[in-house]
Amino acid sequence: MTPTTIERVMFIGAHPDDETVIAAGTMAMLTARGVRVHILCATDGRGGESGEVADIASPEDLGRVRASEVQAAARAVGAEISLLGY
Repeated sequence: MTPTTIERVMFIGAHPDDETVIAAGTMAMLTARGVRVHILCATDGRGGESGEVADIASPEDLGRVRASEVQAAARAVGAEISLLGY
């Protein structure tokens, strides 16, 4: 049996930060090895907790902040990202 070369991987998470907590190290390793990684995030995080971050006045504000955080996390590990916005 010959080994299979992985060309693409998709991480599917429900909330912004799931990708970081669960698989950021693995995603960074894969992209460093030339594997194309894509993150699919189902929600924008507006239903979560703000952690008392300043300037979060509404669920929509929280959703914008959390969406920008997950986009930054994707850039940090070299992944592409799609936000479904649920």
